[in-house]
Amino acid sequence: MGTISNDVTLAKRNELALQKSNTRFLSIFNNSSVGMVISALGSRKIVNVNRAFLDLFDYDTEEGLLGRTLDSLALSSSEEAARVAQVMQKQGFVLNEEVHCRTKNGADLTLLFSVNMIDM
Repeated sequence: MGTISNDVTLAKRNELALQKSNTRFLSIFNNSSVGMVISALGSRKIVNVNRAFLDLFDYDTEEGLLGRTLDSLALSSSEEAARVAQVMQKQGFVLNEEVHCRTKNGADLTLLFSVNMIDM
C-alpha cells in the first residue's frame, strides 16, 4: 500500500489572500462616491458599475447598462473620442480628460474622464 500526499498550505494561503484582495477591491469600488465602471477592453461593453455611476447617469439599477458599450453613453464628437483614444494609446492611461455624455433622461453631462487598465 502506498500513499501520496501534497502540502496545499501555500495554495490555500494564496487563495485566501486573493479572496481578501477581491473583497477589498469590491468594497472600494461599490462604496466610492466617484462614478466607476468596469468594461471589457476590446468590446468596451460595460461589465459592472457602482452606485455613484448609476446615480450620475440617472439609472435605478445596473440592468439598463450591463452589456451596453461605453460609447453608447457618449455625446462626444469623433474628434473628442479620437483625442481620448490617442491619449490612452500614448500613455496607457487617461487622466482627467473632459468628455461629454448623456444621462438616461437625456441630460447632457460634462465629465472628467479617467481610465486605467486592470487585469481582472
